[in-house]
Amino acid sequence: MRKLAVLATCVFLLAGCQQQEPPSAFGTLERDAILYRATSSEPIVEIAVKKGQQVAEGALLLRFDEVQQRLMIAQLEAELAQKKASDALMQKGARTERFIAAQARIDGVQAKLKEIGLSLKRAKTLEKQRNIAEGELERVQAEYQVTQAELVQAQQQLAELVHGNQPEELEQSAQGVLAAQARLQQAQQRLLDLSLYAQNAGMIEALPWQQGERVPVGAVVLKQTLAQQPYARIYLPERMLSQWQVGQNIGVWVDGASAVIPGKIRFISPTPAFTPHFALHQNERTRLVYLTEIALPDSTRLPSGTPVRVELP
Repeated sequence: MRKLAVLATCVFLLAGCQQQEPPSAFGTLERDAILYRATSSEPIVEIAVKKGQQVAEGALLLRFDEVQQRLMIAQLEAELAQKKASDALMQKGARTERFIAAQARIDGVQAKLKEIGLSLKRAKTLEKQRNIAEGELERVQAEYQVTQAELVQAQQQLAELVHGNQPEELEQSAQGVLAAQARLQQAQQRLLDLSLYAQNAGMIEALPWQQGERVPVGAVVLKQTLAQQPYARIYLPERMLSQWQVGQNIGVWVDGASAVIPGKIRFISPTPAFTPHFALHQNERTRLVYLTEIALPDSTRLPSGTPVRVELP
């Protein structure tokens, strides 16, 4: 009995000396990331980086096949040149040769009309003498009417050349050139989008596609973790919400670290949620929490996903 009493006393003393962990909020260390998406369904022809590689801003990451897009640009360049030539002709107006040709056509139609008029006069005379083939008079009259229409058309064409193009026609031609230029610029921009460059310095976290694969438009082809300021993503219990605010300085603890990491609250979610599975706490698991982000110094070299905690007052 005496030995049992001594043993119980020792256990009680050890339990009393054991340091209790203060109330804390838990989470993970994170960094902002950029998702690069496919702008075309063309196959990947080059992957210039590897998973885990550190890249500088502006570095080439990935490139899609450019053959089809370059052919499209060549076609649009030809269409633009055609539009510009047509517009220049409209702005300049008709050449002297076209005036001469239009007048010559009128002279030719008038001579033809005069000849057909004489034939019509003879046909009418023969018809009175009943010495003409059946239907011959009607044929000559129809030919005379068609030639009259040709003369009117030729005279209208000459008038158009004399008075020049209408302002509306000139404006339509100029707008056609602008539209062709816009289509060409769009195609050139799509060509540039076929090569992906790093928007910021950081680390390549994921490369879900392989070289040679044809990627659907909009699919994520690369994920880059930024090298800038990391942050702790923790879940703040509802009862502590009134004691924390954006801009407040707070210390962040990391397992295995010898000192607390200074941080500053940059975001507190206005919408509550239940405690996620990786931040379960025996006393908090049934209560609401608020997602909170705490900015940490750029010098923090810990990997993303490292468990962190902050002590609650």
